[in-house]
Amino acid sequence: MKAKRLTIVAATMGLANLLQTVAWADFISWPVKWSQPVGSTSGIIIGSDRVSDGTIPWIMADDFLCNDPAPVKAVRWWGSYIGETTQRPGSTNFTVAFDISFYSSAGAHPNSKPGALLLPETVLAQEVFVGRDQSGDYVYRYDAYLPVPFPQLTNTEYFVSISQPSGENWGWHDAAGDHPALDWAAFNPYGSGWFTFQPKTDLAFEIMIPEPGAGVLGLLGGGLLLAMAWRRRK
Repeated sequence: MKAKRLTIVAATMGLANLLQTVAWADFISWPVKWSQPVGSTSGIIIGSDRVSDGTIPWIMADDFLCNDPAPVKAVRWWGSYIGETTQRPGSTNFTVAFDISFYSSAGAHPNSKPGALLLPETVLAQEVFVGRDQSGDYVYRYDAYLPVPFPQLTNTEYFVSISQPSGENWGWHDAAGDHPALDWAAFNPYGSGWFTFQPKTDLAFEIMIPEPGAGVLGLLGGGLLLAMAWRRRK
């Protein structure tokens, strides 16, 4: 009996350690359900960074369309520390805190804006240098798992806001091209409400769902099954 208890405790501790490791995102290779990444030409990343800093507050948001009923469990995006002339460290163990919030969509196309706040989250994102943009800013790619999955309705438009709560003049980078079927990016200056951003642009991000039968939820399920099996054997 004691050996069985030690086994289940060890399994639980291993699962806890794995859950902590999940915070260190690295490149997330899960299926992408919505994609509007950065673009480049001759090795230079196209576009600009749009300040999105929760301490001002001045927050950017952009929309996406749910085309798969699976919940969002991870997000990837691109951005810069505007005006910095030194590259920041980048490794699989370098993480930065960000605020990510999901909203309903309100208003008429192509100038809809975030509506009701549906899910606010704080994440740890891996920051990796990917190149310099036309202004000379160092551009980074960010990958982060969501602590709580975001469920959606299929064929429904939502907005996601991403901001850094550090006061370091961080900006969310423009996406390549535009997506006229949806709406332009929106911004909320000084907590005064949401407006369509000028100049009209789309922001660079990707929305991801877990591999079928994989991910943390699957590991949790495995841990529960192990616990149930141990209980039946007592």
